[in-house]
Amino acid sequence: MNKLVLPVVFVGAAAIAAGGIKYTGDQAHASVVQVVEQINTAPQYEGMMKAELQSSPGYMASSYQIDLIFEDPNIVEVLQIERIPFVMNTKNGFLTANYDLRLAPGELLDALKATQANPSQPPVLLLADASFNPVSQELVVDQIFKSDTFAVKEENNEFRIGAFESEGTIVGNEMSGTGSIGDTVIIENGEQLVKMSGMTLAHRATLVPGSSYFDGLLSSFKMDATIGEMWVNNHAANKVVTLNDIGIAMAQAEKADRTLLDFVYSMGAVAVESDYEEPVNLNSAKLDMTFDFDKEAFQTFSKQVNELPQAQRQNPFVMMGLFSGLTNKGINLNLSTFDVQTDKGILKADGDMQMAGFDMMQGMQNPNALLQKLDGNFQFSVDESLLQALPDQNPYRELDGLAAQGLMKKEGGKISTEVSVNKGKIVVNGIPMT
Repeated sequence: MNKLVLPVVFVGAAAIAAGGIKYTGDQAHASVVQVVEQINTAPQYEGMMKAELQSSPGYMASSYQIDLIFEDPNIVEVLQIERIPFVMNTKNGFLTANYDLRLAPGELLDALKATQANPSQPPVLLLADASFNPVSQELVVDQIFKSDTFAVKEENNEFRIGAFESEGTIVGNEMSGTGSIGDTVIIENGEQLVKMSGMTLAHRATLVPGSSYFDGLLSSFKMDATIGEMWVNNHAANKVVTLNDIGIAMAQAEKADRTLLDFVYSMGAVAVESDYEEPVNLNSAKLDMTFDFDKEAFQTFSKQVNELPQAQRQNPFVMMGLFSGLTNKGINLNLSTFDVQTDKGILKADGDMQMAGFDMMQGMQNPNALLQKLDGNFQFSVDESLLQALPDQNPYRELDGLAAQGLMKKEGGKISTEVSVNKGKIVVNGIPMT
């Protein structure tokens, strides 16, 4: 079985759940029909995927088969399957409904079970309890999504993805959830090459009023993903590298008439086992930067991208046209943290940039005109001890040469500089670059 099928199955199940569990009680059947219609009319799925529904609705219980069918021959060739069939059963109560979503019997289910650690259990399962308040018109959904451990083997090679389990809640326009993935391993020629453990995910989001889960228009969003440990066996270099506490965080928030997108990448200590001593050892690293957009332009851009057919998303001119609607209102960037801590010294940078409104197409044709719209200020510093410890001394020699020209400053064992831009005019360490 193609290992790429696994994440596609997970995404497919999540998509059906997000749209299908929207109403409860006597509206449960209508919600399932609606999610199929949304998939078949969504521009982003045009020519790529469609859904087919077979239903047996009842007063107290209903059953459905929902097939996701791939129409793009390239996807079929990569995944080596044409459809993913799901079975959904619902039990209705007074203003409540219980949902059970899993893979339907067939070749795909048999193939997944052949790779499962526990083939007696469903390879993928989503359970949800939903209730509807007719007074507040508020929907509350509690759901659990589970998958087993899978191992795809080819001779002496193996790809093993750990069991996934998540819990989530939807209350009106508010969504939140947490999840974890078991140890994931790559084995080549009988030897373990990669092992990732301690993987977690947490998210919280608020939909724009009037938007559906399929529209994906958010007024706020926060996601944190972590890998506790990533172990890599590099046979060619005869070394084993362990990366600790890898983190990725993304957040979207609205502030007055602006939308802020914040990205944080971080890593803890890196341990290296080899036949020789490493010249520099990483203790920690962090990058934190925030993009600042006009709120109305950002929502329009998001809506246009969601409605764009898949084929047009591959057209750079179409995408640049959409980006122009975003850039015409100006973009700001704040680099609050770039911090690399090692046993030989520290590398740091921070700053901010403001870009006045510009047309993306025109900016590509005339970069100098684009530069005139730029204002910003950035600071950079690095310990000389860190540069001197590097095996390649070219960076140290180059920075030392820039210091001799006055473009860098050497003081207190550090090499530093400040770069400022005012309407395209660049000044480095107090020296104009015109």
